[in-house]
Amino acid sequence: MRLGVSAYAVSVLLTQLPHNYSALINLDRRSLMPRHVRLAQDYIESHLNEALTLVKVAEQCGVSVRTLQNGFARFLNQTPTEYLRSRRLARVHQALKTANGQTSVTDILLDHGVSSIGHFATHYRKEFGCLPSVTLKQHC
Repeated sequence: MRLGVSAYAVSVLLTQLPHNYSALINLDRRSLMPRHVRLAQDYIESHLNEALTLVKVAEQCGVSVRTLQNGFARFLNQTPTEYLRSRRLARVHQALKTANGQTSVTDILLDHGVSSIGHFATHYRKEFGCLPSVTLKQHC
């Protein structure tokens, strides 16, 4: 039991308290993205057109939702939901810019797995400075 306490104390001293090598240890930890975060990114990219939930993404990666959230926060500085939204925003923006005149904004959003059109439009405007309908018509 004594070895366990000693190992824990050393771990806390090296990872939680600032020292001469703190930056180097943190840099090394962040440079190697865990497998479950990479798997989640790949899964999200290949299923952007679907309605995704955190539970489904976590299940596909073999981890809990909390582990997935911690991995994204630590290695990508965002939540899985923010990552999904940013990827979906980029994909929708590209689709709106290249759409023909007979496609509606609603069709494009539904084709890309967007279920809450008003909520998505708010994020879209914040990201691109205009509404999706303006992008479709004027390619802003």
